[in-house]
Amino acid sequence: LNISSLQSRHMLLTKKKTSSPSSLEQQILLLERQRRELLEVNKQWDHQFRNMKQLYEKQLAEMKARLDVSERRVSEMEQERHRLLPGDERLGVLGSEKPWQEKKETEVLSEALREMREENKLLKQKNASMVRKKEHYEGEITRLNKALLDVLKKQHSPVLGTPLEKGDRNSLEEMRTQLEVLRQQVQIYEEDFRKERSDRERLNEEKEALQKVNERLHSQLNKLSSQV
Repeated sequence: LNISSLQSRHMLLTKKKTSSPSSLEQQILLLERQRRELLEVNKQWDHQFRNMKQLYEKQLAEMKARLDVSERRVSEMEQERHRLLPGDERLGVLGSEKPWQEKKETEVLSEALREMREENKLLKQKNASMVRKKEHYEGEITRLNKALLDVLKKQHSPVLGTPLEKGDRNSLEEMRTQLEVLRQQVQIYEEDFRKERSDRERLNEEKEALQKVNERLHSQLNKLSSQV
């Protein structure tokens, strides 16, 4: 469904110069159809955005869990390295085995961190796509809101030289009421956008914190590798 086409229909509607009962009835029917289309667009957007948000939160939680495991492994490796003190009797037997085990663990952790960095990259791409899509919807809603307000303003002033009958005035009032309802709905949608933006910013902060943990773990792994 193309929201811009709705705006075009509104613009064509405002250019009509007749106020006959049949014309007003057609305008009312058109507005009612546009109202349903607007509600359907918002419903589709809401469903899609919430699915993306849930997926994003799930991926962040999984990445955080993997980072916790990596942190524990690094800690265990450091403790094991400190136990390999000079003069330890076990060095005679394990002298060649322990460094090899440490090196193997370091390689495993390095691979895990590489995969996590790749996941971070994919999350960034998905987040950017989600932001672009959200901005697109914001722009469409803003343009539609402006078009609706323009129609509302113009319809408040009847065409000069064309007096309206009582039935026409009732139809026009009904159309104005529908437009006012649409305008209020758009305001509600914009409030929802602001709330979703706040949630997205919070998720970004969590992702940045996890990336810092990634960097710290990578630094620790480099130090361990240099000591093997």
